[in-house]
Amino acid sequence: MHSFWWAFCCTSFSAHLTKAAFINLGAAMSNAGLRFFAVEHTVLMILAVVFANLGHVLSGRASETTVKHRRAATWYSLAVVVMLIAMPWGRPLFPHLS
Repeated sequence: MHSFWWAFCCTSFSAHLTKAAFINLGAAMSNAGLRFFAVEHTVLMILAVVFANLGHVLSGRASETTVKHRRAATWYSLAVVVMLIAMPWGRPLFPHLS
């Protein structure tokens, strides 16, 4: 989990889209693509990491195995749903090749 967090931080804050958005955040808010990567994608991915971490912690504290598995499944499912929402589905994977 923590390696995902560090990989996310390194890649999202060094990407050219987020660098361009953070130079002039006011102008980036009017551009839907820059706003997505500067604000929406970043916040939702952080929220997904928080949900996954909550699932790990809360399932570890449960005494019964059914409760433990139910808590883990609930929080991990929420994390996956948030990650799927935060993915840029309409953007090509390698835009410079298209």
